[in-house]
Amino acid sequence: AKDGFAAGVLRVADNSLVKFAGPMYVRENDPVVLRGRWEHHKKYGRQLQVTGASLGLEIDAAGLARYLANHPEFKGIGPAKAELIAEAFADRFDDVITHNPEAVAAVAKLSLDAVYAVRATWLENKSRNAAATHLAAYGLTHRQTTALVERFGDGVVRMLEENPYLLVSAVP
Repeated sequence: AKDGFAAGVLRVADNSLVKFAGPMYVRENDPVVLRGRWEHHKKYGRQLQVTGASLGLEIDAAGLARYLANHPEFKGIGPAKAELIAEAFADRFDDVITHNPEAVAAVAKLSLDAVYAVRATWLENKSRNAAATHLAAYGLTHRQTTALVERFGDGVVRMLEENPYLLVSAVP
């Protein structure tokens, strides 16, 4: 990927190869989910013209705890309850909050209303949650994390791994 644009060949679940191109930031061998439309490029043939991409990042427990504790819309979840949730679910949190929010309520001793509010916000931001929780693990505030993900998308994690000084100019 260069300057927020990538093109290449992707091996998909059935082991076939798919050509793609579009605005995103990925590195070779990154797990990625692409969204777009099929088109026929006169030089490269049939390819997916990418309109959106998200990295297949795993949710880090420390990042999840910090993200939950510092998100202004998550009422009733402070550091202690966020830690309980992160320890219990970590990389399974997305699946659990989506399909079994009652388990989150039980672990954190939260009301179902509070957990449903978390669920609604989580689902609303589903494509960016992994990047946001990853950045939160580094001690960035919710505002800083949101600004970075909004500006650079899910590729921000990889961008910062390659150029951490990007934070100096990009974090408000």
